[in-house]
Amino acid sequence: MNVPKNKAGLKLERQLVLEGHLSSVYTLADLTGSRDFISGGGDGWLVRWNKYGEENHGRLIAQVEGKVFSSAYIADKQWLLAGDMAGHLYWIDLVENAVMKRQILHKGSVFSIKVIGEYIYTCGADGVLCRSQIEKMLPDTSLQLSRQGLRCLEKVENTLWVGGSDGGIRILDIDTLEVVNEIPKAHQNTVFSLYYNGKEEVFSGGRDAMLTLWDTSKLRLRLSVPAHWYTVNAITGIGENVLLTGSRDKAVRLWSQEDLTLLYAADVFKEGHIRSVNCALYLPESGLVATAGDDRTIILWKLSEQ
Repeated sequence: MNVPKNKAGLKLERQLVLEGHLSSVYTLADLTGSRDFISGGGDGWLVRWNKYGEENHGRLIAQVEGKVFSSAYIADKQWLLAGDMAGHLYWIDLVENAVMKRQILHKGSVFSIKVIGEYIYTCGADGVLCRSQIEKMLPDTSLQLSRQGLRCLEKVENTLWVGGSDGGIRILDIDTLEVVNEIPKAHQNTVFSLYYNGKEEVFSGGRDAMLTLWDTSKLRLRLSVPAHWYTVNAITGIGENVLLTGSRDKAVRLWSQEDLTLLYAADVFKEGHIRSVNCALYLPESGLVATAGDDRTIILWKLSEQ
């Protein structure tokens, strides 16, 4: 595979390395409106960190029984949601730092959680998409979308895009949950990450190491590039024009959202992660980006000119 060479422009500067997890870090969630964000990992810990890089220590807010693979924040209630390897969804009150409820929603890992309006949406290894009412903390719809796992969710206008282990992307009406369209072979195998930039463009990353740009207005492939050596685990936008990806190949890279030109690649030996990068999160309030992975660390990065 020919990975594109770096072109002059922007760069990532490492600001701080956050340590404390005892196992791989799989998920990051922004606590919008606060000075903090959350991490969750294979140790079952949910840890609160300062998003401005003002502190290098975290605060343990909860410890659950299984490996935490996914998380999301309900800002108006100050509730954190966490999904684990055994199919549990945890409802956590961040004011009291207490687990309010634990329920089994999936048979197998909960890989993604999205908060949309009055509902939360989860998907898992069982190929099921589940919708739950926030006020009642109870599921009201469960759909078997695939015989293989469902890995990622993204809201795109009035639709929900669902990436699967079969390499396909299913597109559902957000209200009726009817499958209104599908991209059967978006990637050669598992679709691990989706990102919508609000400009009729969705970016997807897969186990095939490809980064792909989809035109949502015509539902067609616009661009596809070999982005990494291995799985593209994470995609997040930085502002309106820059895209960040993290991969199992340990690398963190910056791309132009317009034409998928490679802008910068963090040196994995000197400044980046030393194992798989599992998740990434842009923190607009601080202007920093957080990445985390199998090396048990979280790195805060600053975007700057070269």
